[in-house]
Amino acid sequence: MKREILFRGKMVDNGEWRIGDLIVNSATPFKFMISDVGLKVDDRTRGIRIQILHETVGQFIGRTDKHGTKIFEGDYLADRYTEDGTEYITKLPVIWDNEKLCWAVDTSFAGDGSYSQPIADFFGDTELEVIGNIWDNPEKHGGDGN
Repeated sequence: MKREILFRGKMVDNGEWRIGDLIVNSATPFKFMISDVGLKVDDRTRGIRIQILHETVGQFIGRTDKHGTKIFEGDYLADRYTEDGTEYITKLPVIWDNEKLCWAVDTSFAGDGSYSQPIADFFGDTELEVIGNIWDNPEKHGGDGN
C-alpha cells in the first residue's frame, strides 16, 4: 500500500501556505520547516526549506474533496442539511482521533474535540467539501443559515 505523506503549514515571513515534507529541527528558533516534496533525508539540506508556524502544521489525510482539493488536518468540512426549508452548513474541523486511531471530524457542541466521529462514518458516501480551515477562518465551528 502506498499513500502520500504531506504536511501543510503557514510560512513565518508572509503567512502563505506551503505543502511538502515536514522537517523538525530543535536547533532553530522555528523548529518546523517544510521542504521540497520527495527529497531523500540526505538531500534535504540541499532542497528549499521554509520556516513555518508550528501551530499551523497539519497532515494530509489521504483524501480529496469533490473539487479535488487535498484535505488536511485543521480543514473545515461542510455538513449540509435542510431544516424547515432553510439550508444550513455546519463547519466540522478535521482532527486526528487518538482513541479511535483515525481521521475524524469534531462534532462536539463545544468545538473542543470532546466528541468526534470518523470521517467515513459521519459522511458515508456523501461527497466531502473543504470550506476553509481553523487558521484562516478561526471562528468557532457550527451552523449558520445560508
